[in-house]
Amino acid sequence: MRRVKKTEGTFVEISYQIKGGDGVAHTFIVRFDRQTLEQKFDAVAAPAWAALETDKCAGCPLNVHDHPFCPAARSLAAVIPVAIPMVSYSRVEVEVAIEGRVVHAEVTVQDAMSSLIGLCMATSGCPNLAFLKPMARFHVPFATMAETIFRATSSFLLGRYFQKKATGEENFSLSGLESAYGRLHEVNVGMARRLRRVSEGDANLNAIVKLDMFAQNLPYAIRDELESLAPYYIHVIQEKETLD
Repeated sequence: MRRVKKTEGTFVEISYQIKGGDGVAHTFIVRFDRQTLEQKFDAVAAPAWAALETDKCAGCPLNVHDHPFCPAARSLAAVIPVAIPMVSYSRVEVEVAIEGRVVHAEVTVQDAMSSLIGLCMATSGCPNLAFLKPMARFHVPFATMAETIFRATSSFLLGRYFQKKATGEENFSLSGLESAYGRLHEVNVGMARRLRRVSEGDANLNAIVKLDMFAQNLPYAIRDELESLAPYYIHVIQEKETLD
């Protein structure tokens, strides 16, 4: 078991150590700015499959002059080569180290890569994924659908709160959350096209497919299951009734 020292610096570092049945461990470190919540990429040129104009996502607001490479694809460039030989449903041991704590799990390669790829893309600087950055800052590996509903809605409404403080505009509707996940779906589709070009195995592609299924199902799950969280806030409802 690794002992992780909690530090406060300019960057947040989250590491994934993935160990297969052969005992070989691969470590991936996602490092992003503590303020902007975006990764800092090396000056070294990214691979050709990460070029912005290669399978550019529908609805991408970037232009090739200012952004020769797709931020989301570039964030995955260091991860893809190691994962190529892995088969989706092989079981692996995973340790995720996040600022002073370590999360242990035994999952499939697909689940491990899905969690890692989601973190990479959320902190890549892709403008269509910017709404995920606060959730990436407080990353929860292998979150369930119920946990994600709680985190996604809470994060979105907290953003609305800060918007009200900054602009005076009050809008605590969740209507914008569905469109945000619609943009995420477009990015996932574009990323899947890119990965088909470079992934000989199926782990990376299936990881994106899993992420996309999650993204597509989440808005419907929020509509159907959000009320199930209401009993957790009964004290808030009762307090308001008392004040009224």
